[in-house]
Amino acid sequence: MEAALLAGTNTSEESAQKLIDFASGLDVYINLIPWNPVPGLDFKTPSPQETHRFVHQLEFSGLNVQLRTRRGNSIAGACGQLGRT
Repeated sequence: MEAALLAGTNTSEESAQKLIDFASGLDVYINLIPWNPVPGLDFKTPSPQETHRFVHQLEFSGLNVQLRTRRGNSIAGACGQLGRT
């Protein structure tokens, strides 16, 4: 399972709890992908603190979580995002 983390959109404690409720009891490994900015889209990258709190809440609930390394930012093609020109 993968989830893109969007600053101020889906990184709250409530959002983490919704993901916990959804994934609890499932045999899943959750890849969390911090959003990379793309020109023309209003989504923002979460801060390291925001990301850490989210990851910690999921891990504390017993979920298997991996925070993906951000790559491809310079070409707007990071972690599955398609570039826009």
